[in-house]
Amino acid sequence: MVTGETVTEPIFARPSSTVILVRDGPTGLEMFLVRRHEQSGFANLAYVFPGGATIPSDTAEASIGLSSSFTPADAFNVLHERGDVSPDSPTECFSFWLAAARELLEEAGVLIHDGARLPGQDEIGSARLRSLADGADFASGVRSMGVGLGLERLIYFSHWRTPVQAPKRYDTRFFITSMPVGQAASHCNIETTDSLWISPREALARSEAKELLLVFPTRMNVSLLLPHESVSDVLEFARSKVIRCVDPIVSNDRLGSTDPEIIACW
Repeated sequence: MVTGETVTEPIFARPSSTVILVRDGPTGLEMFLVRRHEQSGFANLAYVFPGGATIPSDTAEASIGLSSSFTPADAFNVLHERGDVSPDSPTECFSFWLAAARELLEEAGVLIHDGARLPGQDEIGSARLRSLADGADFASGVRSMGVGLGLERLIYFSHWRTPVQAPKRYDTRFFITSMPVGQAASHCNIETTDSLWISPREALARSEAKELLLVFPTRMNVSLLLPHESVSDVLEFARSKVIRCVDPIVSNDRLGSTDPEIIACW
C-alpha cells in the first residue's frame, strides 16, 4: 500500500425489505408503486415498491408472536434454501418478513393479516398511523384489530445490495404478494407523496420516456414481471425462481450493471 493512502471501508448496508404488491387489473397484471419524497435522502422522487430498513422491534418477541403460520425457522429455511447469502440467525431472517409487513402497512396502508377477521379500513388506517409515528407500535396496532400476520403470503422474490460506492446502502430482500381483498392501497403523504397502480410494461415505457423515474433495482425487478399476465401466474413463478444476491456495479455512465451470469438467475 502506498504510504499516506487513505483506505475507506464500504458503508454498512442496512438490512431492509421491499414488497411488490400486485393485482389483476382490467387489462392484466398491475403493480403498486409509491413516489419517494423529494427530501427523502434516498431515491428522491423515484417511484419504488413500498419498503424500508428493518428496526430492532422487528425481532422482538411481541413481533414474532404476531405470526403463528410462519416462524423464524420457516424464514431461515426459505432464505437458506432459495438464496446464496443469508443470515445465520433465524430471528434475523424472520425480521425481513416482519419489516416487509410493517413497511407495507406504513407506506401503502395494506395489512397482510391471517384472516382471523376482516378489519375495516378505518382500523387499518389507525394502525398505520401508530406504526408511522413509531414502528415499535406496529405489533400492538395489529393486535388491536384482533388479527395476526399472514407472513407466508409474502413470497421471497429477489435480493439486491446497493453498490459499495453509494453514500447510503441497503441489503434488500424483495417480496411479492397479492393485494388483499377489501383493502385499498395509498401513499402515506410523509415519506411518499404519490402512488399508482400500473402495468409493468407501461411503467418501463414511461421510464424510458423519462416520464417516470425508476431506480435500477426497481426497473430490473419490474422487468421480471413482464412475461406474466396474472397474479396467479407471477406468484407461481416467484415460488420457484432461483435467487442470487445482486451487487450492481456503477459504471462511468452512472448506470447500474452487473454480472450477466448473476442477472440470468437473480
